[in-house]
Amino acid sequence: MKKHYYIILIFCTFLSACSLPPTYMGAKLPPTQKVDVYYSANEVKRDYKVIGHLLSHVYIKSAIEHNMASYAKKMGGDGVIIMPAANNRIEAEVLKYK
Repeated sequence: MKKHYYIILIFCTFLSACSLPPTYMGAKLPPTQKVDVYYSANEVKRDYKVIGHLLSHVYIKSAIEHNMASYAKKMGGDGVIIMPAANNRIEAEVLKYK
């Protein structure tokens, strides 16, 4: 019986980790309606400034994009640059177009 308990506990922990919001440090502006997702600063074809940084421990690509873009919208970002994974975390820059 204990074995089933541990399996359920591990499964629940995994599911809850997938839904954790990213950590944000930076300016908070009025929310935006749309956020562009980039994987390199070279992809951004508009002038912008970085208004904040996001940190996440979610590694599922669709969840990363959704979490980062959703949170950037709440913080007033127009775009987000998702950096390569390092040290068991994903980092992103939140952009505001000029």
